[in-house]
Amino acid sequence: MKKFFLLWKTVFIFSVVYAQQGVAINTDGSNADNSALLDIKSTAKGILIPRLTAAQKTAIAAPATGLLVYQIDAATGFYFFNGSAWAPVSSAAQGPLSGWTTTGNTGTDSTNFIGTIDNSPLVGKVNGEQIFRFSGNTPATLVGYMAGKNNQASYNTFYGYKAGSSNTTGDGNIFIGHLSGLVNTTGRQNLFIGNFNGSSNTTGNYNEFIGFQAGQNNSSGYENIFNGYQSGQLNTTGYQNYFSGMYSGNSNTSGYQNHFDGYKAGGFNSIGNQNHFSGFFAGFHNSTANGNQFIGFESGYSNTTGAANLFIGNLAGYSNTTASNNHFIGNGAGFSNTTGSGNHFEGDEAGYHNTYGTDNYFSGYFSGYSNTSGYQNLFVGNKAGMSNTEGKLNHFVGYQAGYFTTTGENNYFSGFRAGYNNKTGSTNVFIGNFAGYNNNGYENYFSGWSAGFNNVNGSDNVFIGMSAGSNEMGSNKLYISNSQTSSPLIYGDFSSQFLRFNGVAEINKITTNTGPILQLVETADQFGVLSFKNASKGTVWKLKAQSTDIYQTSEVVFEYGGISALQLWGAGNATLAGTLTQNSDVRLKENIVPLQNSLDKVRNISGYTYNWKDSTRDKSQQVGFIAQELEKEFPQLVKTDEKGMKSVAYANMTPILVQAIKEQQQQIDELRREVEELKKK
Repeated sequence: MKKFFLLWKTVFIFSVVYAQQGVAINTDGSNADNSALLDIKSTAKGILIPRLTAAQKTAIAAPATGLLVYQIDAATGFYFFNGSAWAPVSSAAQGPLSGWTTTGNTGTDSTNFIGTIDNSPLVGKVNGEQIFRFSGNTPATLVGYMAGKNNQASYNTFYGYKAGSSNTTGDGNIFIGHLSGLVNTTGRQNLFIGNFNGSSNTTGNYNEFIGFQAGQNNSSGYENIFNGYQSGQLNTTGYQNYFSGMYSGNSNTSGYQNHFDGYKAGGFNSIGNQNHFSGFFAGFHNSTANGNQFIGFESGYSNTTGAANLFIGNLAGYSNTTASNNHFIGNGAGFSNTTGSGNHFEGDEAGYHNTYGTDNYFSGYFSGYSNTSGYQNLFVGNKAGMSNTEGKLNHFVGYQAGYFTTTGENNYFSGFRAGYNNKTGSTNVFIGNFAGYNNNGYENYFSGWSAGFNNVNGSDNVFIGMSAGSNEMGSNKLYISNSQTSSPLIYGDFSSQFLRFNGVAEINKITTNTGPILQLVETADQFGVLSFKNASKGTVWKLKAQSTDIYQTSEVVFEYGGISALQLWGAGNATLAGTLTQNSDVRLKENIVPLQNSLDKVRNISGYTYNWKDSTRDKSQQVGFIAQELEKEFPQLVKTDEKGMKSVAYANMTPILVQAIKEQQQQIDELRREVEELKKK
């Protein structure tokens, strides 16, 4: 047997050596094909390639390019080393080795398909550059030349030339369009649809750019929505903006929380924040201002730095540039305003010509229409204050109230055409329809329908009542009436301090007046006729009956049953018909201490007779004390007023004198005892 083996081996070696072109292994003795180094032929057997596990395959050290093995686990099949990695050749699951033909294929199902059966992505290239990549384990769809070339993140969809080509870890993005999201690296969950959209975005998140070059320069701005041709094109770091419309917010760079809706709305805004512009060219020139809301065709068109304005209506606030805190509501409202701030114009063309007037309130069609620089005016009503130009601090309420006023100031007109023809008159108050209709004077007060209607140039008048003073042409007059009469119920002349009652004045009338001009009558028999009271913390009240230019015998008299119970004379004397008493109940007192040494103190004071220096006082001789002397011994009895004048409470001397008499009597009693004792001796 051993000899046979050696013989066979010799024949085999001879056969191999003999074959000049290659080695042939067969059973029919044919030579190897000239094109083959090894030609194996059999009709019953095959060639067995080395069988390895995936781990064994990977463990092969420095595999040669073209090395072939058969993997027996995981994704089984033939693998060859392509110079850089192991690549599958075919398997039972992949169908025949003929591959996917360019002339059409059949059976494209779960058995025959283009793709991979491992975690490696399906990649397509042109000229060595990636044109698509479909990932499985890390979901991503990348279609377009170099689209998502550096992508390492999941859930991205990039369509277009170099769309998202720089993206590394940013996930959840959708970039569709030429260079869309070109330099995005870590920005996530962005939606860019359109050529060049978000092409400068690097780290910005949660943005939505739709339209050619929309958000083209955005780098780190986040949570923006730009919808329209070049909308938000220059935005870089601005965030939470909403731009909708061609060129809307085109110049915005870092402005945030803006809402621009309409063709070129907010077109020049760069760093302005928290603005809302809605309408064709609305807020077009706004650049740095914040907190504005412009709604309507070209509303706030010229605004640059004015802040916190609200313009609603076509052309509302059109010319406003730097003014702030204005409210213009109505077509053309505040159209000419440039720098006037703090205004509220409501109504079509209200405050139309206002340029720099401030703090005005105009409400009504054409109200304050001509105002240019007047400030702190209030006009309410259609065409109220329509002609006012420079007048300030006016209050006009009612249809065409103060219609012709131009420069008049500090006027208050309330009512239909109240103060209608006033032009320059100031500090007037006209209340009522047609009140002060023709007046152009100053400091008048007209209250009532047509009050002061025909008074033209009069000033300082007070007309109260329907048609009161309507035919009075003068000044400084008082009319209280309900008709056009020249003899009103109450008439006055302020210049001469004259007052006339064209009637009888009574309070609580009980009978036909036949007595004094003024009667005060108490009818309820319980409250009294006249009462004088202080406020809760009052300290002074006075009732004066003066004799100057009247009579020397001026007096206040209290009568009952025809008897003068109390008379207070102008000279200072008083007559009392009854008894004068003072409260002295012990229940009202505290800190009660008996008087001491009253006799000694009384001996230190003197009584005098005297006359008053004042000629209006009682001219008869008087008896009394000197207040300054009395004050030294009994300060409780002397009061000093605010002018230093001293007065004496004479009635309060009574208890002092009583006590002094008691002390004196005690001394007398002691002396009497001593005398009696001496008599006994």
